[in-house]
Amino acid sequence: MMVSTHYHSKVGELEEGGEEFLCAQTLDQMDEVEFWVRNLERQEKFSFWLQTSTDKFYPDFVCKLKDGRYLVVEYKGADRWSNDDSKEKRRLGELWALKSEGRCLFIMPKGKNWEAMRTLLEQRCEYFLSAISLSSSSILVPLAMFMRRAIAAFQRF
Repeated sequence: MMVSTHYHSKVGELEEGGEEFLCAQTLDQMDEVEFWVRNLERQEKFSFWLQTSTDKFYPDFVCKLKDGRYLVVEYKGADRWSNDDSKEKRRLGELWALKSEGRCLFIMPKGKNWEAMRTLLEQRCEYFLSAISLSSSSILVPLAMFMRRAIAAFQRF
């Protein structure tokens, strides 16, 4: 995979040719994406996660958009998109995005519905356009900390 906007020179835990790989390629080709990272599970100092009713949910990708917003993507194959686990993660991600007052976006595309990601990126939120500072919302603290840790960790390589 020729990566142009992945933050690091090597993408972790991504099987070439798989559906998550195709999702990553789509993110990599989006003009709105400044950079993205593959969010690895259970990396205590580096992973971004949201708490579910039973455990932690680690979305597949975290993107920094050129307009300053963040996009979090959890890829799900069409066959798993409507199961109970996916429904809970989707609702949690959507609530997280809602609480960010427009500064964060969440999407769980249904299978290879890449157009849904493009449509979401085109949406502008009044809250975001009012330029509320990142530090003013407690919902963004985990994401901001994740991005800072990920950047710092890989600057060493």
